[in-house]
Amino acid sequence: MWDRLSDKMGSILKRREDSPEMGLNARTGNADSNPFQMEHSITPSDAQAADKHLRIMEVEREILSHAIRRIYEIEANGKISKPERERLAQRYKERMMQVKNTIERDQSMLSLYNLECAQTELMNLFNKHLVDLDDKIRSLKADLGVKHTLAPPSPEEKTKKRRTRKRKKRSRNKEKTKVDERIEKIQADVDKALGKLEQIEVAA
Repeated sequence: MWDRLSDKMGSILKRREDSPEMGLNARTGNADSNPFQMEHSITPSDAQAADKHLRIMEVEREILSHAIRRIYEIEANGKISKPERERLAQRYKERMMQVKNTIERDQSMLSLYNLECAQTELMNLFNKHLVDLDDKIRSLKADLGVKHTLAPPSPEEKTKKRRTRKRKKRSRNKEKTKVDERIEKIQADVDKALGKLEQIEVAA
């Protein structure tokens, strides 16, 4: 997560340097300028409805639990038989499973909503600090007359460039060798032809 956030920050800083309009929008409080703005999966109205429904389901779960427990107590007192107890309790148990699944879904929706809200608050706070940092950097650069320069290549990039140059050099040397071989072959053919011509002149 933090690696992605760091990459995102670097990309945003680069865009702010390259685009003055982006820095202006951020400083004027334009909502569209927030690069971390995210669309929530759960709307506030959906979260409110899930919270209300969750409370109702929890009450129903308590009622069902009491009913099932009461059926077992009645069977224990000998007022109903075990098969009758199972038949009566089965309907409440089935409804209990439905209520349990509904409660889990409502709880998941509320958890997702709360996490997305917390994420948005964190991103907004990060963006605010990023804008402040960007303003300070721009101000100091303007005071010092310093232009934005790209960071020097890393040792890995330097090694990669050296290897690329070596491959290109070997490739050129290989091509040069093939050309030299063709030239030598042509020279040999010419020498051979001249030798035959001299033999013909001598014979004549």
